[in-house]
Amino acid sequence: MRIVIKTLVDVTKTGVRRKEQGDALKLSQQSNFQTLQQIINIRSLIEENADPSIETTKVDGMFGSKFKGEHKVWTYEFQVDHADAYNDGNDPVGLLKEDLEQIPVLGGLTETVPTPKMFVVNHKGKSNITVEVV
Repeated sequence: MRIVIKTLVDVTKTGVRRKEQGDALKLSQQSNFQTLQQIINIRSLIEENADPSIETTKVDGMFGSKFKGEHKVWTYEFQVDHADAYNDGNDPVGLLKEDLEQIPVLGGLTETVPTPKMFVVNHKGKSNITVEVV
């Protein structure tokens, strides 16, 4: 099953895992990316993926009513080995959405929205991450 996650949180994959490897920004970006991957891997392992892509796009309605206009959006597409691992009976990715809800992130990086403190999935108007099957 292929899944696409879109988020307003900076989840840039930088490869920087220690302070001595690069600057604090790259370390924080990598930390957010690793957090996202770890949450995904709780129920099923990622089989294949591409690095998150970034684009500035109009987000009206994409994340609810709080965010309007153009913002940076990180898109992470991947495939998992167990198609039903995230199925909650109503939504094929419902459990993944629950797993991501209120997970702390490092904000104030290169986001174009107010500094996020956590992933917010299920709050109408305030979500900063979406999860869909493609």
